[in-house]
Amino acid sequence: MIDKQNIGLYQAFLICHATLVSERILAKQDIVSRQGLHLSLEEMGLQIGDTVIAHVSLSKLGYIIGGERAVIGAIIDTIGKKGTLVMPSFSETLSFPLRWTSPRLPEESWADVMRNSEPWDRVLTPIDSSIGAVARCLKQFPKCRRSNHPLFSFVALGNQSKFVIAPHRLGDQLGQNSPLSRLYDLDAKVLLLGCGWQSCSILHLAEHRATWPGKQFYLERVPMLQKKHFWSKRSKRITAFQSLDLNCEDFEECGSAFLKTVNNEGKQKHLVQSSRTLVDFASDWFGANR
Repeated sequence: MIDKQNIGLYQAFLICHATLVSERILAKQDIVSRQGLHLSLEEMGLQIGDTVIAHVSLSKLGYIIGGERAVIGAIIDTIGKKGTLVMPSFSETLSFPLRWTSPRLPEESWADVMRNSEPWDRVLTPIDSSIGAVARCLKQFPKCRRSNHPLFSFVALGNQSKFVIAPHRLGDQLGQNSPLSRLYDLDAKVLLLGCGWQSCSILHLAEHRATWPGKQFYLERVPMLQKKHFWSKRSKRITAFQSLDLNCEDFEECGSAFLKTVNNEGKQKHLVQSSRTLVDFASDWFGANR
């Protein structure tokens, strides 16, 4: 037992011990600067003028000096002013509660949730926390654009940003009339930093294009600001549209098969040089394996 006179000394010891442990952990981590990350991206094969869709888990990259802003800066340093950086900016918390798993709400609360939810706004609606801090930071850049989809929007910064985020149809959330299709047209590169294939959003385009037994759609409902008549003010309305039942559970298996089958230049698992090659492969793979 520790007597009352020594409690203060014991607490001080615990604080010092915790500090030393954290310093040892930090010393074992990679400490990465913006310039260091820029050089690594160049080694992977990212170049001036590239259009790239990036997925980044900041916590898996070690200690980044400057945090998420430095990561964005390093990518922009690498692709230059003629390049374009795109990231998912999903806001699935606006979706209908029927399909929620965390939290899973009782059915009797669904109507109340939708009635009181804030409507979609491409400026004000926050990006889901699961998407990561880097995408949330990119959204704040003055010239960054966000596509107009209440659940599956994308943010883009750079030379091709206007083309990438052009009209984004509600019922084709990640398909032919989405930013992913325009990235395919541009043959964008795919960057996975600290992420696995489950985070690779362009594989959802392959899902839309593929055919397999049991492929399903469902009726989605989201709160949006709309005009009842062209002369009236916008008001919140629950808008319904058909949505593909997305499934990323086999993305890791598909990505591994892609790396084994296709000659992927650059560092495997970090940078895919051709989104067209990836999507074409994945479309066939989903059709054969689902």
